[in-house]
Amino acid sequence: SLGRAWTREELALELSRRLEGAEEPEQHALALTAFRNDQYVRLAACEFCGAPLEQVGRELSTVADLCLDAAMTFALARLSERHGSPLDPDGEPVGLAAIAMGKYGARELNFCSDIDVIFVYDSDEGAAGELSLHQLFSRACQQVSRALSEPHAEGLCFRVDLGLRPEGNQGPVCNALAGAERYYETWGGPWDRLAWLKARAAAGDLDLGREMVALMGPFVFPRSIRPEITEQLQQLNRRIQDTAARALS
Repeated sequence: SLGRAWTREELALELSRRLEGAEEPEQHALALTAFRNDQYVRLAACEFCGAPLEQVGRELSTVADLCLDAAMTFALARLSERHGSPLDPDGEPVGLAAIAMGKYGARELNFCSDIDVIFVYDSDEGAAGELSLHQLFSRACQQVSRALSEPHAEGLCFRVDLGLRPEGNQGPVCNALAGAERYYETWGGPWDRLAWLKARAAAGDLDLGREMVALMGPFVFPRSIRPEITEQLQQLNRRIQDTAARALS
């Protein structure tokens, strides 16, 4: 029936079908967006017919996960073919993960939502042919963001917002696991703690993504809270309430 939820497996199978033969970046981006558009129409009809908002939000988030994962797989495959696969010093593959943040992390997307993403990779130890791992993964993440965010004949797939990453929009597009952990230990503030509350592994190397989320646990939920952290959280809460009040006035 129209209101029936699709499983992740059903969505993945449909996306795989849509991507058959899409070997060039433009074709791949078009196919991703066409899939996303079809699912948005279906889910809008489901919502109109009374499907729970939670169901729609979960499915929208799953559609975003699958599109993000497909874009990452495609970009990494093309870059690896050109430059070499990302390998550690022992010749083992080095993974790249996308962490979903905010509403996306909580699986609460709506039809107008951006997807807030942080990209992390295993380690800086190793290389991808003549490129460093950071160079290869940075190029991959930039290509993924463009493929999903830039408009074309089918519209655009998802607006990718990387502003929650370490150092915000001034920081590198992706970070090694250890470097990201050090950043939050040294510079992380109350806004970062709030941002990571809903974080989850969304695409790419999911084991790596889960490792990053687990590493952030002691930062988000410290065993003891210093008085200055309590004051910072109170100030943040007041700012959020003030912003909400102004929006409603």
